[in-house]
Amino acid sequence: ADRPPAPPIPPTWRGTAAGGSGERVGPGIFGLRRVPMIGREAERDTLWAALCAVSATDEPRAVVVRGPSGFGKTRLAAWFCGRAHEAGSATVLWADHAPAGPPDGLGPMLARHWRCGGLESSEARARLTHVLDDRREVAAVAELIAPRPAHEAGGVRFAGPDEAFATLHRHLAALSRRRPVVVVIDDVQWGRRALAFARYALDRGRGRLLFVLVAQDEALAERLGVAADLARLQARADVDHIVLGPLPAAERPRLTRALLALDPILATRLEAHTEGNPLFAVQIVEHWVQGAMLERGPCGYRLRAGARVTLPDDVLDLWNRHLQRVLDRRPAGDGVALELAAALGGAVDPVAWGGVCAAAGLTPSPTLVDALLDAALAAPEPERRPRCWRFVH
Repeated sequence: ADRPPAPPIPPTWRGTAAGGSGERVGPGIFGLRRVPMIGREAERDTLWAALCAVSATDEPRAVVVRGPSGFGKTRLAAWFCGRAHEAGSATVLWADHAPAGPPDGLGPMLARHWRCGGLESSEARARLTHVLDDRREVAAVAELIAPRPAHEAGGVRFAGPDEAFATLHRHLAALSRRRPVVVVIDDVQWGRRALAFARYALDRGRGRLLFVLVAQDEALAERLGVAADLARLQARADVDHIVLGPLPAAERPRLTRALLALDPILATRLEAHTEGNPLFAVQIVEHWVQGAMLERGPCGYRLRAGARVTLPDDVLDLWNRHLQRVLDRRPAGDGVALELAAALGGAVDPVAWGGVCAAAGLTPSPTLVDALLDAALAAPEPERRPRCWRFVH
């Protein structure tokens, strides 16, 4: 039966119901509700404009979303997909990637979309016959989702990546005839094949396809080949680029209010401690709640006597893994010098840092700061003073 046409895409994402405030949210329901999207309005405009463009032109586009860990890249992509879906403006497919663990990527992405997760090749084909009309298409998509064992006869055999990419592109372009298709490639620094497919689809220039490629700067700094591929992609005219930094200072009180009904003094401490990193703010409050560190006060929840503002172990582990890669095979004094730099707080003035290190009997390696910059663990602050820098986190 013919399906009704998809509704037109609203010209703006605005006008949707705003997320609730956390002013009346207590620890008992923390974690049971999603924190509303705070700020990032220019970035949301960029994503929505790209969706409108692919709908109007019938040509694919991409948006690269980059930034350090914890600043809300995946959260922004998830918000965009949710808003596009609830408006009936897009079909959403999501491909996750990881440095290790179970395989993921384009095949599992299709499996989730067609509800074929965990099925063998023959079972996937049986499932697809109920949702796809073309028998040849059923066999080809089933091969993308669950490739047949080499000894099994029949089915489709792809001669190489280009043939598999052509099949996937044809399938997604067909899906996009009714409404645009948004393909999110999360943690693309570990998904070089998915990145290659996005470039393939953009080169073909057909289909209402929008690729949202999410990349973590620290991990990307360790994968130079993928970084080069992504840089070439970003140089294209049909690719937009979003760089997420800390949440602007004006938006940080809104985030803390959305998390929990905190005492204003504690909320201010949390904002200063996390410096606009939404993930760390969420994890610290979760750490307090799980550790029963909060009590009700006259103006909101406050820390119990003896409790301290600390970072949970998983945040420290994340930092330490990236930092240790920089410090490996470097003089032991470099690690102590970085501790002194962190103790100075905020932007690190090279003169002040050098004086503190000298007083401690240390001389940081001349290449230490460059190594931090290359690993995306530090950023320059030239407007303050030449060679001035700051930790990204």
